[in-house]
Amino acid sequence: MPTERAVYAVLIEDGYVKNGIIRVKIDDDKDMVDLLREIENQYNSIPTQDALIWLPNEFLFFGRSAPEALRARLADHKLSDVATPAEYEQTVESIVEMSRCQLDVQVKKTHIIIEIRRPPARARPILPEEAQLDDFIGVLAQKYKLVVAGARKCESPSVNAQSQSYNAYQGNKFPILDGRYNATAYGQTIAPPIELFHPVFAQFRANLADTEIVIPEDIVRDTASLMRSSSAIQVSEQPRTQQSWMLLSNILNQSFHQAVNFDRTLADHIYLCGDTTVDETAAVVIVEEKSELGAGGSEPSVQGSFSYLKFWADATHRQIREGCCCPSFIVGVAGPWLIVLGAVFTSQVIVQRLTDYLWLGNSRVGNDDHVLRIARILYALQGSVKELKTYYENLKSQPLKENKLHPRFFPSITSYRFNNKDVSFTYSSPLELAETCVTFLATLDGEGQKKVVVKFIQHYGAEAHKLLAELQLAPALLYVGPIDGCGVSYGKLQMVVMEYVQGQTLAHAYSDESLPGDVKMAVKKGVDALHNEDLVFGDLRRQNIMIADATGEESGGDRVRFIDFDWAGKAGDVRYPLHLASCIRDISGALEYDLIQKDHDIKMLHSL
Repeated sequence: MPTERAVYAVLIEDGYVKNGIIRVKIDDDKDMVDLLREIENQYNSIPTQDALIWLPNEFLFFGRSAPEALRARLADHKLSDVATPAEYEQTVESIVEMSRCQLDVQVKKTHIIIEIRRPPARARPILPEEAQLDDFIGVLAQKYKLVVAGARKCESPSVNAQSQSYNAYQGNKFPILDGRYNATAYGQTIAPPIELFHPVFAQFRANLADTEIVIPEDIVRDTASLMRSSSAIQVSEQPRTQQSWMLLSNILNQSFHQAVNFDRTLADHIYLCGDTTVDETAAVVIVEEKSELGAGGSEPSVQGSFSYLKFWADATHRQIREGCCCPSFIVGVAGPWLIVLGAVFTSQVIVQRLTDYLWLGNSRVGNDDHVLRIARILYALQGSVKELKTYYENLKSQPLKENKLHPRFFPSITSYRFNNKDVSFTYSSPLELAETCVTFLATLDGEGQKKVVVKFIQHYGAEAHKLLAELQLAPALLYVGPIDGCGVSYGKLQMVVMEYVQGQTLAHAYSDESLPGDVKMAVKKGVDALHNEDLVFGDLRRQNIMIADATGEESGGDRVRFIDFDWAGKAGDVRYPLHLASCIRDISGALEYDLIQKDHDIKMLHSL
């Protein structure tokens, strides 16, 4: 029978060591996941979904002195210096160690440290003053330079792609933004869709969905040959490498070779565009190949990401690198599996999967549909590779200058269609420095430098925004609809263009005080208007409501503007996102990915 153990813990929340000790009883054969559940049962105020268990490297007595002792250790050290992350499969018995003093009496010991790292709240950023917006460009340029310098010093792609090295790299200050993160560092690694930065990726995705495209017979035949050769089990990489890259060359209608970087690192295969307007080469496609999944201890799409980073950070590609966001395709091949990725380099490297891992094996009789599906994907890639090559052939050098706008930091979309006319605009700055930023300050061309806010998002509560704009409780909408960039389809991505409201968010204007009665009444008026039309706002916090600068004798209530409708929509139809911040859960009572209900808005309204 398992023995019931008492586990003692010190709590760290948002970097601060909390006073007091946590004590739970649990059977010694339970693991760390069970332990976190038990802690949540007994201490429901602790958000264990955001918790990480650490094991102290040195003895910490149980009692009132334990938090103070830990604070002393952390005064000159990081938590990772004084403790080790627990493995989730570790048992309670393995972490409970009883020490004995000289009198042979058992001494209670602090067995674990619980660190709570709450994800950053998703909130509309406070709109900075103009001088601060200008500073954003300098910060982005400096980050870009640091990523380049760091990439030149880092290990080779084959080393960095190993699990331990990959985890360490993703825990540093500037990880590759590919969605994978170091659990102990908890850094942000998601980014806006890469098709926003170059239309070639949008065109590729559109062609994947177009079932009307006729696939040439030679592509179908070569695809079938590639699938047949991929079905053979290979222990050594070389036989597969020779055959598959030749077939890929035929299908993509391009020649591949190996390109050695200045530090002597290289990708398995790379297709270079050398006919550029400057005396440099550009990586159009980077291919990393393994004989089988798991061979070499790394996954080819990860190794391809580091090969991309190494190539574009190399000094021999500086003019092209500083002239654009370095769009490249990455192809990962592992035995009978193939994946296509896209990559761009803004202030950091962004890598995103454009396909799932595709099964190239032949395991079913008469499986023509599968062959044609793979052929369609590879044919779409062929067209996009050709398009990207043309782009690099015509690229003009545009050096990165101090505190000057550069297109690498902004989407490539610079116009929208309104009343059968193209309305163009010029970006001024992102509205926040977060890697996830999809909202930008811009000026309309030929409109007397009229300021607007441009954002790109898949779902947008346009109906809710229009309703409140009519009540003068939201910025005027100039455009909401599909992105129409030179005939390229961007799928479900939408563009939103609205007037720029000068002012402060309620969080900034009333940071340490209650809201004035007229302001709160105006907010309630907006919520009631939405609810009367069966609409919800979803994220009713001070950060997402502005108080516009006064232009006359308006009261504070007359100047209230709701500014973030990303989650708004029909009640019971739209959902909260994954990784919902605890501050929203605690106030609204919602769980992550819950359907948004009117009651959530009402609870958040009362908390304002």
